[in-house]
Amino acid sequence: VRGGLPGVAPAARRDPSGVLDAHALSLRRREKTPSRDDYHYLLSTAVLGRNLASSSRRCECGVGAMRSRLRDVPAGVVYDVFRVAESFLQGDGSRGSLVECALSVCCDQTLALESQGRDVRDEWQRGAVENAKWERAMEGLQSVNEVQPTEDMHKY
Repeated sequence: VRGGLPGVAPAARRDPSGVLDAHALSLRRREKTPSRDDYHYLLSTAVLGRNLASSSRRCECGVGAMRSRLRDVPAGVVYDVFRVAESFLQGDGSRGSLVECALSVCCDQTLALESQGRDVRDEWQRGAVENAKWERAMEGLQSVNEVQPTEDMHKY
């Protein structure tokens, strides 16, 4: 994991697009989604979640690029990336915080998409990166950025 939240953590910089593309592609190309506590899964959700959190704070073009990157990634993985981003934005923005967020989100089966209520599962399965769902999920992240706590992003 390269660093904390750019603009918050000292010396933190955004990841190159090639690194982000490689993480998303590796999660798309697997014959089966890796276990949520698998090192590769944890690393990829942390890196992609960090980028999504950073983009939601400052860069509409970065949000669009993330949407394209995540288009063919399984819904449960996209859900975890959003959960990591949401949790990371609520923390101190450090690299340690990012690692802690990825571990707490991905190693807790009660936070997995399959463990959520039917309405939440159905909505994410229908299209996690489709227009309406994506916009509601991004609004949830941006409300965290504004430090005005609302319902958890995963309920949108």
